[in-house]
Amino acid sequence: MPVGLVVVIVVLAVILALVLVGALGNRRHRRSHRTGFHLSLHAANRALAHAHAEDRGWDRGKLEEAAQRELAEYRPGETVVELHLLQILDRPGVEADRAVFGVRSETGESRLTLGRREQEWVLVELTQEPRRPAAGA
Repeated sequence: MPVGLVVVIVVLAVILALVLVGALGNRRHRRSHRTGFHLSLHAANRALAHAHAEDRGWDRGKLEEAAQRELAEYRPGETVVELHLLQILDRPGVEADRAVFGVRSETGESRLTLGRREQEWVLVELTQEPRRPAAGA
């Protein structure tokens, strides 16, 4: 085999190895930073929803009380581990307003949507969130 061909094959093999190592390193880097980014994003969204609720004069305490009340009525005996305000939908007219909560309980995660009926916050929708695959799966 000519020496020139051997050199070309060795150089191509080294380049291919560097590309593979770089791709694996990049994948690992993205995977390790993905969780932190999503946690930061969720925290920012929650803070924005809280600020929006307070800015509109909505009483966050009453919203949370209504969410707890509706959960107790529609899922009696279920222990809520975490309840957090995800979104405020301030549409024209009081009856069209919505407050969306994320609920974590011993049975999993749910999304609870409250709406107003005659100035009272009531359940509009309560849905079970699909389980997310574990990181790295």
